[in-house]
Amino acid sequence: MTQNWYTENSEISSDNHALTFAINYQKEGKFRLSGTDSIRFDNSILSGRERSITIADRKRLIDRTYFNDQYRFDYIFSPKTSLYSAIGYNATDYAEEPHYYTGVFRKPYALYDVSNWRGALGFGWQAFPKVKLIGGGFYGQTTVESNLPQPQMTARPDSDFGGFFIEADGDFGEKLTGRLRGGYQVRQFDRLAGVSSDSHGLPVFQAELEYQFTPKRNGKFTYTREGRVSVESPDWAYAADLISLNLTQEIGTEDNLFAGGGITYELDDYDTGDGRQYQWIRANAGLTYHFNRWSKAQATYSFDWFDSNKGNIDYTVNRVMLSVSVGY
Repeated sequence: MTQNWYTENSEISSDNHALTFAINYQKEGKFRLSGTDSIRFDNSILSGRERSITIADRKRLIDRTYFNDQYRFDYIFSPKTSLYSAIGYNATDYAEEPHYYTGVFRKPYALYDVSNWRGALGFGWQAFPKVKLIGGGFYGQTTVESNLPQPQMTARPDSDFGGFFIEADGDFGEKLTGRLRGGYQVRQFDRLAGVSSDSHGLPVFQAELEYQFTPKRNGKFTYTREGRVSVESPDWAYAADLISLNLTQEIGTEDNLFAGGGITYELDDYDTGDGRQYQWIRANAGLTYHFNRWSKAQATYSFDWFDSNKGNIDYTVNRVMLSVSVGY
């Protein structure tokens, strides 16, 4: 549970909940199974790309639920060959009520519920002693649902997407490990209301790299480029580029004090006639002290900057947080 209290804007104080499950099971020389499941229940103001329309009631709390389930299975045929398969599901489900009131006559409007499932299959080859190459393809579907009846919200098309990828996993140096993936994705929108379906294609990439500078300092770099549909206008696709860099430093010799920081940049480039773009920068820095294996205290500072070239929806956030975490 995360409880947020605002001293000057108590009307947006909120409580939010999250639950995560993870598994990582490996039988040496046979197979490996890894996966995560997470669900979040939020009741807070909209932020980022969700805050995509200028609204009069900007401080309204919006109930919404996020789902994210990702599983990967590697089956080893021989020391050099393996089969890779993965399945994933993510969804955003908003409350079935007006999220905005637009125009002079305060017309009610809401965001769309968007869910995606995706499956992938590939064949792996141990090309180098510490690097495995995987090639394959993926296919998925996007489903869109309205939160208000027509004509307040018009129906939007579902879509199918698919493509191919080439991936390299393993150790790329003495201190560098991770995963690199490149490919191409095509999305095809369904025919709706007599309008011909449209397609959208783009190169897709994924990089997850970790570098161990010293035994006490490591850094992580992540880059993702993928095609998505918007919760505001799900009949349009957009390309999302996300770059993230994080650094962790252990302080002292007791293995209980750590300093860390990171920065993330995201660019959403829409395939619309108005050239819509959103930019989002998130940065943080802080200290973590571990009392023991199951409890810790943290002091962090974070900064958010969101910019859109369409509409008066830009904002900045400065946040200082002191927290104590206890596990059992």
